Amino acid sequence: MVKNPNSVLQAALQSAVHGTSLKHVTVLRVATNHSVVKAGGGTANTAFLAASGNPPGGNANAVRVEATLWIETIAGTGGQPDKEQLQYTQLVMLDFNGIHWPHVTVGTLVKQ
Repeated sequence: MVKNPNSVLQAALQSAVHGTSLKHVTVLRVATNHSVVKAGGGTANTAFLAASGNPPGGNANAVRVEATLWIETIAGTGGQPDKEQLQYTQLVMLDFNGIHWPHVTVGTLVKQ
């Protein structure tokens, strides 16, 4: 999981598709960085990250954000309706006093 955080998503998808099929996938990719200052763009730091204090300049700066979302339709089985789920992976690059640290979040959400 450390070398490939998306392995969690792959395992969840394999489990969901087991015995059926993946009917449709829509992929959305978004990315931005802290230096972009446009309407509807850029990433902003929370007060916790950006506040002055100790260490000087706050805790960290979120300098880049990338996310990929997969909207998936899985064929229903045994007369059951199709299942819809959203899988996502998000990478936030944080700067801690010159040290670049990746923060990765992944998840699978199943529509109820």
